[in-house]
Amino acid sequence: MKKILLSFCLFLFAFFSFAENVTTTFDFSDPTTWKYDKPAVGAGVNITGNLTTDDITIVNESGSTSTRFWTTNNGVTELRVYNGATLTFTRSITDNFISIVFSGNNLNRMTVDKGNLVYGSGNSTATWTGNDASMIFKFSNTTNLYSIEVTTGVPAAVSTPSMTPVSQSFLGTLSVSIATTTADAKIYYTTNEDDPTSSSTEYTEEIKLTSTTTIKAIAVLGSDVSEITTETYTLGSEVSTISAWNSLADETLAKFTTSLTAIYQYGSNLYVTDGSDNMLIYGSLGKTYVNGDIIPSGIEGTKALYGGYLIEFVADASSVLASTEKGTEVSPDDATIADITTDNQCKYIVVKNVKYSSNTITSGSSSSATYNRFSVTLPTDDKDYNVTGFIGVNTNNGNAQLWPTSFDVVASVDNAFADSYSVSVSKGFIEITGSADTIEVYTIGGALISKDSAKIACSTGMYIVKVDGKATKVVVK
Repeated sequence: MKKILLSFCLFLFAFFSFAENVTTTFDFSDPTTWKYDKPAVGAGVNITGNLTTDDITIVNESGSTSTRFWTTNNGVTELRVYNGATLTFTRSITDNFISIVFSGNNLNRMTVDKGNLVYGSGNSTATWTGNDASMIFKFSNTTNLYSIEVTTGVPAAVSTPSMTPVSQSFLGTLSVSIATTTADAKIYYTTNEDDPTSSSTEYTEEIKLTSTTTIKAIAVLGSDVSEITTETYTLGSEVSTISAWNSLADETLAKFTTSLTAIYQYGSNLYVTDGSDNMLIYGSLGKTYVNGDIIPSGIEGTKALYGGYLIEFVADASSVLASTEKGTEVSPDDATIADITTDNQCKYIVVKNVKYSSNTITSGSSSSATYNRFSVTLPTDDKDYNVTGFIGVNTNNGNAQLWPTSFDVVASVDNAFADSYSVSVSKGFIEITGSADTIEVYTIGGALISKDSAKIACSTGMYIVKVDGKATKVVVK
């Protein structure tokens, strides 16, 4: 009888040891850790097979475009999944999926066939929890996956409590509630990083947070104790300048206490300035802004690094406020090709007297890549242009690019004057170069708008330029 009891105890020990939760990570920066041949280095390598490791298989069914690794010269950086694709998670043994955590970009484009996904700040994480032998995740648009962390096992006798909301940044005060699906179980929690026990603070009402806090909680029913759940809530920052915002860590929630001025909007992309620095706001703004619109203080959003290179303010759409007044329109800064660097990301510039061909602008021996981010009409001739736009980055390799907003033919009116000076026209400006004693610019109606200035900002229209008494008409587009 003792031998039978001993054998039974050993069996129980082996069973519960086997039932312990196991976490496996698919790290798309290092596929050597799982059973898939590391793809060749390149711009994109399609995935036609499944992803497997240990006893887990992720069945890949591509959608409109093949699921692919996106790689750089340094190796794999992410897995890109496209519209219509599915990833199905299966197990070869009897224990179930307990949680699946995705990290990446645009994770709110993913849905699950059973249960719910909880999205982290900026949609950079998505977490599913439950108890199922297989799971199917569907994608409605391009999604960038950096890693997938899969936990399998058997749930504890008492359901692990969940917190609402999950880990996130917040401003001001945040209320956190804790719940368990196990009837009559009591919840205990800590806020000092210690693991909770039945001697810790019992949860009876929402927890009010006003500072960065980590909450750990357990559920207890009789002698049964759940696993610990942990969530961290980070107090965001109030900033008064874009420079101060740029110094924040990625994924930090911020609120601007001063107004900003709109420069240029294209769909979900809005460039703004505080008068000193520029910033790219990204999000479903629900509004259209034009150059000079004032965005009042109070806008909130999360600092993000899209693709690892492009700095964005991912806006909380509910906080993007309508303009209450019209300010001064923002003009681009004069720049050269040498100024198109990653250190100048988001600057609004005009590069003059350059030629355009095949996504490149050139001036003499200098050149810079361009990217038609805003779908403008591209030149098809060999004329000289003044190119206005924003300095951006290639999100695949981090190299600086110019993202044009307009191409304006360099219009010379040299023939109207002596050889010692000339007049050129670009978008929003008339500029006189060379030696001149007097310069006057009039509206077509005869009103003097500038005297003895070599560069005159003006709106679209026809003007009369008089240099040393000689006049000519010019058109500003």
